[in-house]
Amino acid sequence: MAFSRMTLVLGGLLVWTTIGCGTGGGGDGDTDDVENTIVRVVFPGPTGLTDQAMIRIRGTAPNASEVEGVRVGGVNATSGDGFATWHADVPLVPGLNVLDVDVSQPGGVELLAHIVVRILSVGQYPLFVRSLALDSMNGRLYYIDARLQTLAFIALATGLRTLVSGGGVGAGPDFVDPEGFVLDVPNGRAFVTEGSPGARRVMSVALASGDRTIVSGLGAGVGTGPPNFNNPEGITYDPQTDTVLVCDEGLNGFVSFDPDNGDRTDVSSNSGTGGGATTS
Repeated sequence: MAFSRMTLVLGGLLVWTTIGCGTGGGGDGDTDDVENTIVRVVFPGPTGLTDQAMIRIRGTAPNASEVEGVRVGGVNATSGDGFATWHADVPLVPGLNVLDVDVSQPGGVELLAHIVVRILSVGQYPLFVRSLALDSMNGRLYYIDARLQTLAFIALATGLRTLVSGGGVGAGPDFVDPEGFVLDVPNGRAFVTEGSPGARRVMSVALASGDRTIVSGLGAGVGTGPPNFNNPEGITYDPQTDTVLVCDEGLNGFVSFDPDNGDRTDVSSNSGTGGGATTS
């Protein structure tokens, strides 16, 4: 019976040795170490950092005739030249990813690898942070990235970033011009304002799934005073009354709405229809 195991990891060069196990007697004098095959990881190096959710591991097999398959982090590698060169697209989780390599040889021999590459996935790098909100209960700092059109959070204990909604995460209408937002952590949601022409609305985002729903504006709910939002920006939430309050720059005033039906009420604006009128 043969058991093969990688015994050296150095600069991406992986060397396996075959150990032949004799029968009986504990194997003393029956073990013969023979270098069996070499697989080289050409990208990335032994350690790496990325903001992507997937990484392509590329490598070569100088003795390709001795290799029938390569597996990286449980993902089967593909090759167009009999594994002389190969690659595997490996999904990453936030934080440290330790990726092992397994190699199969003719005759069903499996080569078991130790650590191949350590990849730290830190999450998507922010490009234009527009607004912040703290979830102190869970140690998370949420933020809106206006350029990426996403809602994400930073784990304060580790600094790792996680995409919550947008950028391919969550169903529903895409963000167009996210401005401000407020968290309602007990109910697992956030309310996000958007003020771009054609998208003047407030959306509710499910924090667990990233799903987005228009809760007020653009046909969701009706309004007293101004019938619709003009340019909603600042936003806050009153858990005592389950009411969302919005500062609308285009209306020069403040609007509240019921998140259950989206109905809007003019709280205070130049229209004078709310609890008080502002002056310009």
